[in-house]
Amino acid sequence: MRIGNSLREFQVPAPPIKNPVQTGQPGHAGVAPSGDPFLERLTQAVRQVNDLQVEAGLQATQLATGRARDLSEVVAAVEKADLALQLTVQVTQKAVQAYQEVSRLQV
Repeated sequence: MRIGNSLREFQVPAPPIKNPVQTGQPGHAGVAPSGDPFLERLTQAVRQVNDLQVEAGLQATQLATGRARDLSEVVAAVEKADLALQLTVQVTQKAVQAYQEVSRLQV
């Protein structure tokens, strides 16, 4: 008996992870459309970053449980999610800096 074969007996399928943004649960980031195109685009971008994070998490879970088919797909998903998050942080910092600049202007 090989250890690899005996471990397969203990594998339990992981329950699906529900994305609170997609499910529209109250108290989460589900924002009702306001008609403001900037707000709608911003909300859409944050949801896309969240979706990438959720997908990377699911693929990492599949890798950890031995259900991942291709390691390169998992690495690509995690890197894509990481880059999207880094970009979001940078854009947020620039927006805060711009707001601070505008707030310093004298009227």
